[in-house]
Amino acid sequence: MSTSYYKLKPPLTSIRREDKGEHTHITLWADHKNIGTLTVGIDNAVDFMLMFARGGTGNEAMHARWAGYDTGIVVTEREANLTDDLMLVNAYGETATVGDLRAENGKHKRSTSK
Repeated sequence: MSTSYYKLKPPLTSIRREDKGEHTHITLWADHKNIGTLTVGIDNAVDFMLMFARGGTGNEAMHARWAGYDTGIVVTEREANLTDDLMLVNAYGETATVGDLRAENGKHKRSTSK
């Protein structure tokens, strides 16, 4: 498992995805103020989520990958000065904050104690 995480395009500060049956509600915040909710077909939800992110090669803010039970999850920060509350969108249209991802680093590592 490996995925890239991208910052939102300015002036967006947050995005929330809620799947509701055949549709998905995507709520957007700019400068920490709610600016509205889009209703899109569930089959198009990932494309719409990525539309609001600075995706593509060279634009990763963070990257997470599974490195096996000896290491667990490895989270790499590709940019300096990322704040814990910064919202990111991954290549699958899922959201996480920088703080959430930092907390995942090393998780699921198998204990080597006997």
